[in-house]
Amino acid sequence: MKFITAIAIIPILLIATGCSTTSNSVQYDSTPTNVINIQSASADGKYKVRVEDFRMSATAETSLLCRAMGEIDVAPGQSLEEFIKEALQEELLEAGVYSTTSPIIITGEINRVSFSSVSSHWDIAMTLSSSNGTQYDVATNYKFKGSFDAWSACKNVANAFTPAVQDLLEIAISNPKFTTLIRNPEVAELNQ
Repeated sequence: MKFITAIAIIPILLIATGCSTTSNSVQYDSTPTNVINIQSASADGKYKVRVEDFRMSATAETSLLCRAMGEIDVAPGQSLEEFIKEALQEELLEAGVYSTTSPIIITGEINRVSFSSVSSHWDIAMTLSSSNGTQYDVATNYKFKGSFDAWSACKNVANAFTPAVQDLLEIAISNPKFTTLIRNPEVAELNQ
């Protein structure tokens, strides 16, 4: 009888102590502030750009473990860099300045991605570069609502990734260097 009880308890213990993946359920949407700033920087669409390679730097941490809950999946079906790249593309598309044939190409390197489920913040840093030679760094320390229990805290971490990326892109787009990043006077006529 003790043997049967022990066998019945083992699956319950495995389920109760196992790790799970907490996924982000918030989809990325462009923001009006970003769209207006992009339109202004592009002289209302005079300058078109495209986005290509976004990659993680060799020093960036890519394992996002949260407490005893396991891995955080902030971009279901995508890598972190793909999510950030597509977010920027969405902002540019919404602003009407994205063109797959533009000679001006924006690339990005994600230098840092980390979070704290205790102090409730995302820390994301990246370098944006343009084929016109412009390059600059941006970073955000995005704060969000925390929680005491592990499941809620890790779910909050996952769901806060999308607004953290929105904040990062707002910082990047509102930076005066963004105008230089997307402009190239020599090719402006080609984009009309």
